[in-house]
Amino acid sequence: MFFKVIKISLGLAFVSLLFTANSALAQLIDSKESTISVEATGMFSASPDIVNLSINLEGRDEIFARALDLLNTKSENITEALLKAGLKKEQLFTADYQIRQNMQYNKESRKSEIVGYIASHALTLQLPLDNQQIKKVISAISKADANALFHVSFALKDANKAKEKALANAVLQAQQKALIICKAADLKLGSINRVEFNEQFGGTPYQRLNGAKKYDMEMSGNIPEFTPSNITVTQSVKILYNFEQ
Repeated sequence: MFFKVIKISLGLAFVSLLFTANSALAQLIDSKESTISVEATGMFSASPDIVNLSINLEGRDEIFARALDLLNTKSENITEALLKAGLKKEQLFTADYQIRQNMQYNKESRKSEIVGYIASHALTLQLPLDNQQIKKVISAISKADANALFHVSFALKDANKAKEKALANAVLQAQQKALIICKAADLKLGSINRVEFNEQFGGTPYQRLNGAKKYDMEMSGNIPEFTPSNITVTQSVKILYNFEQ
């Protein structure tokens, strides 16, 4: 009796597995419309070839005008230092410029009070991936303002080309999936009925340096060599294929 139960259980498990596989395949194949729906993701990886450098400057003071003057002086010093380092003025962009109240909580009054003002300026610039030039620029920043905060990120100069290659890989992956499904279902793959795709872009690798004065950057040898990892671009497609019995 025990052996019969095992045989029956194994038989039911096999039937269940076969039913599950057929159900999954049925979800992809629409016999009424004679179509097969497949989704695929294509990727393309490449070494970054440009550097984006963001510089954040601040001026703090109890008086509005003095905070603004302090910030403007820092901005002028940084700009002048970068121009002397060989950059062109058109390479520098202002990403953000603002002045806000500096609030501090007062324990006695149990309220937040204005204790001054914070003026901030975010500058961005783009460079080719050249460690010597990067070191020169960072050194210029540290000499102009040792308290400047900045971070370095890496990107692809021709991002559109990378996206196109990733998309082409996604379409090829979808076609391979459709062919496998047709072979398993004893069908013949036909033409494409409809294509949908979602554009995606992989995270950009970056190395961050906060506070130039930490690195004693007047000696360029103390500035690290940048060896960024590859940037991966991802594109997803959903393709509806026609098929023939």
